[in-house]
Amino acid sequence: MDQIFLTILNMSITATYVLLVVLILRLLLKRAPKWISYALWSIVLIRLVCPVSFTASFSLLGRLFKPTNGGSVQYIPSNIGNMSVPAIDIGIPGINKIINDALPGAAQPASANPLQVWVGIMAMIWAAGFLIMFIYSILSYRQLRHRINTATRIEGNVFETDKIDSPFVCGLFNPKIYLPVSMDEMDQSYVLHHEQMHLRRFDHVIKPLAFLVLSIHWFNPFMWIAFRLMSRDMEMSCDERVVHDMSREEKANYGDTLVRLAMKHPIFTGSPLSFGESRIKGRVANILNFKKPVIWIIIVIVILMIITGIALLANPPINANQDDLSTLDGFNTALKRHLGNVVDITEQENQKRPGSLTEYQRILLVDSEHVFAELADDQTLEKIVNDRLADINNPLVDWIWPVHLYVKGNLVVEYSGNNAKILDSLIKLLGTELPHDFPFTRTSYVDNVTTSDREIDAEKAIEIAKSRFTEYLLTKPDMKVENPVYTANKKQYQDKTEYWSVIIKLNEPQYKYHYYEVMITMEGEKVTLATG
Repeated sequence: MDQIFLTILNMSITATYVLLVVLILRLLLKRAPKWISYALWSIVLIRLVCPVSFTASFSLLGRLFKPTNGGSVQYIPSNIGNMSVPAIDIGIPGINKIINDALPGAAQPASANPLQVWVGIMAMIWAAGFLIMFIYSILSYRQLRHRINTATRIEGNVFETDKIDSPFVCGLFNPKIYLPVSMDEMDQSYVLHHEQMHLRRFDHVIKPLAFLVLSIHWFNPFMWIAFRLMSRDMEMSCDERVVHDMSREEKANYGDTLVRLAMKHPIFTGSPLSFGESRIKGRVANILNFKKPVIWIIIVIVILMIITGIALLANPPINANQDDLSTLDGFNTALKRHLGNVVDITEQENQKRPGSLTEYQRILLVDSEHVFAELADDQTLEKIVNDRLADINNPLVDWIWPVHLYVKGNLVVEYSGNNAKILDSLIKLLGTELPHDFPFTRTSYVDNVTTSDREIDAEKAIEIAKSRFTEYLLTKPDMKVENPVYTANKKQYQDKTEYWSVIIKLNEPQYKYHYYEVMITMEGEKVTLATG
């Protein structure tokens, strides 16, 4: 039940973001036909009942918060109750910090997180609230059916009874219209037209369904607002359809009927469709001000609303370049694509031990286990890897868990654990792990060259690097290299001397941990080919 609750909680947060956009659209469409506003609520409804969706770069949710994991959006990880350092991400950094600071962590590595108990308690409270609302609606409906069981048929599905004060539709599969006794002919005509319009649009099914969804998300106050506004738009759009071809005088008479038959005592929140419910003053004003819309304007609005609806239903993609491991953010999002439940806890760790982590280091929490990632520059990569290997091979350190070390480009990743799912994802992203006795030591091949071209650009630097690398391969007859990738960058030494650095990466698996750097300086015209 805990997982069901967390899934519903995540859907509710997504629907809240969508609701805020819908509220803005309703304001912009204040003078548009109400059926357009009514249709917008279907987007909120879908978000409330469907935990997964498609991903697209045009997702509006991607403009509201940073991309998350693909098909389903998880602001609260499904395994948060088992995390040693629980953390959520609802897309608002300030709120994230407040909540994450308040979340309890496990007292010891082997102990259970107190949050697991709280999640269970909250899940039981949610289930109890849902059952109370569901049972209440069933009992209220049965009580209503009991009140109208003596109603007399007038014609077709229209009944009359002295037990009610206002007309309404009741029933899902065989709906009937119930009228109070002694209604005059004009009022009855307006009421029947209105309620039959509800039936043709299946509003008698939509409203109970919306109330059921509200019962599931009862803990979210925004959903109560959504239900009330949806009911209002439903009634106003039905009114507009009824008065579409009426004269000004007929509209006034219809409004008078609405006022006279307004419900004084609503049956219950999820009541059947009632003629006189939902903000009578606003409905009457809308009826009197209603004008037939210009068709081309409606077409444009509908097209824009369809585009907006699709953009609201789409989840943001994880990253346009999902396997870009040249940055820590790229590694983070790529790992999320593979594992889903990845939370960056670098900030929390830095707060516990100020200054312990630099901007080039990240600690990621995956299924209650830590993955440490570090981005090195060309000058420090060798030192970082050798230091890691020295720590791992240190006989004075008794490692409780196996240590897995990966190097790809300038990215160094360390994982201490044996979770098969994490290991499989790291191998897919980074290749085979670095052996603990791997001799990660650079060698140098130095050659002096003379060039008459003192103005070297990236293209020229790559040309020189290709020439030097080709000569180098002649000294290594056993190396079979095809299609190496050359990347040129202009850099500076600390003494301000400019030089070109061309990194040559090999695509062959057997050279997974080899890269070559050609350093082209303007002083001494010396080219250094450093290999690692």
